[in-house]
Amino acid sequence: MQSIQVEEQSMEIFCGSLRGLLRALASKEDSEDYHTTFLMTYDYFITPVNLLRTIILFYRASLVSLTVQDVPEDVRAEVYQARLIDFINLWVTLRFDVLQRHSTWYNTFTSFITYLKTAMPGHSSALTQTWQALESQWNFYRERQGALMIKTPSSAGSTVQFLYISAQQMAEQLTLREQSYFQIVEIHEYYGKAWDDGDARSPHLSKIITRFADMSYWVATTILEAQDMDGAPSDKCRAQTISRFIHTMNELYNLNNFNTLMQIWTALNMSVVERLRGAWALVDESDRAIMDKIGALMHHSNNYERYREALDLVEDDPCIPFHSLLLRDLLYIEEDETHFEEGIVNFEKMTLLSQLFERLQDFRLQLYDIEEDPSVQLFLHNKVVRSQKELEQLSLMFSDGEEDDEEAFGDPHNPVRFKVVPV
Repeated sequence: MQSIQVEEQSMEIFCGSLRGLLRALASKEDSEDYHTTFLMTYDYFITPVNLLRTIILFYRASLVSLTVQDVPEDVRAEVYQARLIDFINLWVTLRFDVLQRHSTWYNTFTSFITYLKTAMPGHSSALTQTWQALESQWNFYRERQGALMIKTPSSAGSTVQFLYISAQQMAEQLTLREQSYFQIVEIHEYYGKAWDDGDARSPHLSKIITRFADMSYWVATTILEAQDMDGAPSDKCRAQTISRFIHTMNELYNLNNFNTLMQIWTALNMSVVERLRGAWALVDESDRAIMDKIGALMHHSNNYERYREALDLVEDDPCIPFHSLLLRDLLYIEEDETHFEEGIVNFEKMTLLSQLFERLQDFRLQLYDIEEDPSVQLFLHNKVVRSQKELEQLSLMFSDGEEDDEEAFGDPHNPVRFKVVPV
C-alpha cells in the first residue's frame, strides 16, 4: 500500500503507508500542520537519517524528472523542490536541539547543502541561513540555561529554618530546582513509554518521576518534625508549617509550576499529615480557602478539566506541567500500541502525540528568570526525608495513636496512577 487515507469532512490524514505519508509531504500547499505532526513523531516509524536521505532522494529525482514514482505528477518541479526545502527548514526549526547532536544526520545535511550550492544556490542559502540563525538562538538559550542552573554547593550544612523562608522565596527556589530537572529531559524520553525502562531509555524523566515521591515525603517530614525555638514539637508549629506550604502552593500556582504544586498537594493529603487533626484545627480559615482553591483546580473530575483549562491559558510564560497527568495521557494514547503495524502508520494517533510533544517543547523553551538564593538552596540541598514507616510512627504519636480508616491520599511512589481525592 502506497496511499494515504483521509477523514472525509476534515480531509485530514488518519493513516497511510510510510511511502504514502512521505509523498504527501510536498504534494499540497497549506500542509504545515501535517508537517509538524510528522516531524514531532517520525521517530516512531523512521530514523532521522533515513528520513533525510529519502527527502534528498525525492529532491534530486525532481531535478531530473517529475515522472519518478515518488514525485507527484501534478506539481511543477520548482514548486515541489521549494516545498521540500520548506519541510527541511521546518524540521530544523522544530528539532534543532536533537539534530545538531546527531553526527550522521548533520554530515548528511551539510553534504546536501554543498550539493545545492552548485545545483540550486538559492535553496542552499535558505537552509544555511536557517541553520545559522537557529544555532545562534540555541547558543543564547544554552547560555541562559547555564546561568540559571543551581550553583550552590551541597557540602556545608544549612543554618536556615523552614519557617524563616517566605512562601514566595520557597516557591521560587523550588521552581528553579524543578526547572533544572525539566529542562534537560529529551523529547524522546516521552516516546513509547520509555520511562518504564528507567535510566536505560529515560534517565532525566526518571529523575522527575522519582523526585515527585521524594518531595512529597520531604513535605510530610517537615510538617511532622516541626519544632519551636526550644526544639519542642507542637500542634502550633505543625499548623504554621502546614500554612506555609499552603501559601507556597499558591505561589507555585502563580508561577505555573504545577508539578511542584502537586508534590506539596500530595503530601498535605497523605494520611500521615491528614490525621494531624490538632494541627489542622489551628490552620487559619483563609489558608483553608487557598487549600480548597488549589484542590478545585487540580481535582480529577471531568479528566482534570479545571487544570487543563488553566494550562491552556499559559502561552508565552514559563510553565512546568503536572507530569503524572502528562504521562497518564501518553499511556492512554499509546495503550494499544498501533503506531506502525504491517507497514501502516496510525497518523491519527501521531496527531494526538504531536500535540502533547509540541506543548512540552514550548514549555521547555521558556525559562524562569529567577535569581538563585544560596541560603534557601543550601537548605534544600540538606533537606531531611523520612521513610514511610518513620512518618507513620511520628503521625500516630502526634495524633494520639488514632488509626485512619481511609487510605493515604494518592501514591507519591506511583505518580502515573495518581488520583486527587475530591475536596
